[in-house]
Amino acid sequence: GGAHNDALMVAAVLGGLALALRGRLVLACVVVAIGAMVKVTAVIALPFVAILWAHHAAGHAARHAPHHPPHGDREPHETAYGWGGVVRAGLLTLLAAGVPMALGGVLTGLGFAWLNPASTPGKNEQWTSLPTSFGIAVGAVGHLVGHDEWRETGIDSARAVGLVVLALLLVVIWLAAAKPARGSAPDDRARAVRGIAWATLAVVVLAPVFLGWYYLWLLPVFAVSLGDAWAGRLEVPLAAVATGVCFATLPEGYSLGLTTTVVGVPFALVVAVLLVRRGWRTARSVDWRHLPDLGRPLLPGP
Repeated sequence: GGAHNDALMVAAVLGGLALALRGRLVLACVVVAIGAMVKVTAVIALPFVAILWAHHAAGHAARHAPHHPPHGDREPHETAYGWGGVVRAGLLTLLAAGVPMALGGVLTGLGFAWLNPASTPGKNEQWTSLPTSFGIAVGAVGHLVGHDEWRETGIDSARAVGLVVLALLLVVIWLAAAKPARGSAPDDRARAVRGIAWATLAVVVLAPVFLGWYYLWLLPVFAVSLGDAWAGRLEVPLAAVATGVCFATLPEGYSLGLTTTVVGVPFALVVAVLLVRRGWRTARSVDWRHLPDLGRPLLPGP
């Protein structure tokens, strides 16, 4: 099969996170920006790097304050911050990442072409993308009743809905990472890193196209951020999906998703129903009333 640059992008994201956790925020943004110029998916990490920047700034201010109030059992890098700190960190992140992106575009003569490197993936219609599988199902019904044009309309509509849901979900995931965890002495920095993995998983699930190697985007980030609380719950499911993805992609790069539509679409629809059911249960537990309050956890309770 053809060569893919996904591993280079993932390496840049992991390198940027390692730098950010060590307090080298500007260099972290530069490295992630380089990864984004390899593959634009890396920009998912930048809002979460901004959270790490806000943590770092708040901790630095607390350590150097002459008389600052105690913060319980929280470590200095876990000092609480408000929206002002987040906005400042976001602007600094945008500047630190935007400058190398602009310079890279000028020096290479490519401008910002990396934001939309090709339209080919969008033309790929496989059931492995949940939104696309819904559109294919609509097309199958249309074929039965003599309306073959339903397929194209169904796929376009389902993909559009998927992108809207994805945008809303990314906002909630970011807020969950920015807000404290329920319980005592949470490692909020690990939550920010884990937020990148959840956000990437959301992109993989709801994107218009899914190819097997896209799964590589999230596995390394999950691997370094799960912790004891999440490892037992996610290790087996993540490994099971990885195994299935490996067998669904042939050595020459051909995806079996192109030839297994009859079996794959019903399977994808069942998975979608299970995900919606799980999402609904989680949504009922969210403290929506205090969603913008960065001092309250997303999921209240012990």
